[in-house]
Amino acid sequence: MIDKLIENEEYEKALDLLKNDTSEIAGLQKVICYFSLKKHEKVINLARVLLQNETSNYYYDILSLYIASLVEIEEDEAAIKLLEEELSMPYIPGEFENIFNDTYNRLIKKHKQANKNYSPYDLYNDDEIKSLLENNEKEEILLLCVNQLQKRNIRNFLLEIKSFLKNSEKPNFLKTIILESLNEQNIEEELDIINKDGMTISVIPTELTPLFERESLIEVNNIIEAKVENDISLLEYCFNISTSYFASIYPIDLSKDEYSYVAASVYYYALTLSNIEKPIEEVANLFDVKKEFLSVYYDTICNVNEY
Repeated sequence: MIDKLIENEEYEKALDLLKNDTSEIAGLQKVICYFSLKKHEKVINLARVLLQNETSNYYYDILSLYIASLVEIEEDEAAIKLLEEELSMPYIPGEFENIFNDTYNRLIKKHKQANKNYSPYDLYNDDEIKSLLENNEKEEILLLCVNQLQKRNIRNFLLEIKSFLKNSEKPNFLKTIILESLNEQNIEEELDIINKDGMTISVIPTELTPLFERESLIEVNNIIEAKVENDISLLEYCFNISTSYFASIYPIDLSKDEYSYVAASVYYYALTLSNIEKPIEEVANLFDVKKEFLSVYYDTICNVNEY
């Protein structure tokens, strides 16, 4: 009976009959009625309650009307944020994924047109991201694209990502960000990476330990901290350099025998950049490593800046 009333556009009558009905289907029917009556605030308020049940059979039906109501009352930022959250989920039913992508791209385009002083590099739609990943060489633009992948359904970009990861000219630290985004969105497909040295590495993103959780990075920073604990600014400088280094070699890891050499090299490089003179022999003694090997690791740390 309710479906018939809705079909005949008798929304007020339908709402009156639904007043005391708390079933899942009744929740959806109320949202449909409010939306059809252009009572968008009621749609939003009711949908927020109903969407707390993420296992509802009508979750995406209600969500799509919730987003549509936000768009109707021009709450574009709230709609964009919600769409970014949903589009980053591992699974969305195909019909709704298409609707959400179309709505998101339309809102981004509208946002750009309405804000003429807004940087054209701040927000990209899906097609722009795909094109830029393939064709752009500017690191700052690629970084913006890669960061936005974290807010999208990354499966839509797998073709471009595979090409990006296998391009030895693309910055390794950007590949690290992409791998972590793939991990977060539960991508289990094996992918090939070609690094700056031309080495090919095959990985499954979900099996990778995130960069900042890696034992090697944590231990290297601990070694540095034990030696530089009295100089906070230099210590922070060292941490930044070590993070850049590990991001540049990810997903390759170090052996435990290398920890002290990398720590010493990071420290020595931080001293060099800070115009603090200290003989390499003194650094080798401080970290209890061999000078000749330290020189090799130091050169590697220096080369990170080229990446």
